[in-house]
Amino acid sequence: MAGKLTLNQYLLNNGDRYYFIRYIPGATVQEPLNLSMPDTAAKTINQKGYWISTPRSEWLYRSYKIDSTFYDTRFNTDTALFLLKGYTEYHDPVFLNTAGKYADFLLDYAFTHRFTTKSGGWLVWDYGNENNPYSPTHVSLNHLLTEMNFLYEMYIVTQDIRYYDTAHKLKTAVKDTCKRWKNQSTGDLWYAYLKDGSFGLTDYPLVTLRDLKYSQKLFLEVDGAEDSDFGYMISLKEGYLKKNNLPLDLTAYRNGVLEIRMPKLTTELSGFIEPAGIESACYY
Repeated sequence: MAGKLTLNQYLLNNGDRYYFIRYIPGATVQEPLNLSMPDTAAKTINQKGYWISTPRSEWLYRSYKIDSTFYDTRFNTDTALFLLKGYTEYHDPVFLNTAGKYADFLLDYAFTHRFTTKSGGWLVWDYGNENNPYSPTHVSLNHLLTEMNFLYEMYIVTQDIRYYDTAHKLKTAVKDTCKRWKNQSTGDLWYAYLKDGSFGLTDYPLVTLRDLKYSQKLFLEVDGAEDSDFGYMISLKEGYLKKNNLPLDLTAYRNGVLEIRMPKLTTELSGFIEPAGIESACYY
């Protein structure tokens, strides 16, 4: 749109690490952010198969003693999903090879960094750090869903059953815990499963809802049917949003001002950034 920045242009002009590209299901592949360029992604992914986050997060350090150069499941999985979508659009093997390298790392990480649910599902820890590799963290629902969705997408493209099997482990974990994700005080979904086995923290308005809906589309494609437990969680989230007069998608923000709350940062993004990318500028 003339006179406005795309999300990618905004990110390139703002160096804060809390901004990053996030693939929005159903969106057209945009002109990639530098990290998501296939050659750059192939060069910057480390030997183990992921992209490190270099600055120290004070929140993660306080909570889990995770220092700089850590692994963020959402950042990495969104980057790899963006590359995979780039492959399906442009058929560049560099996109697929790099996404596949990360996918194989994620398979190993999920196997060794998880809580196990009653039916054998896997709740994969959100963050990893080589200085303290087996210290558990919380499991955000949006992180877990995105990992699952990405692995289903990898299965669709490659037909490698390993990706389907691990995605199903993550799906089983969500199904095993689906009723416990409800915050009885607010009616909303909780943000995360905590390492002590409880649920807590405030969920984003739309991020998790979009992820859940995306999951249902993938279930239709790979298994032939949507999942009733995921449908329950979608209804729960939409009910909370309606009850509190909050929009069910980003359309309501198209001509308005949306405040993005980040650590020590509140930014008004109005009139100069495409609304479809606004909620993507959150720190997950």
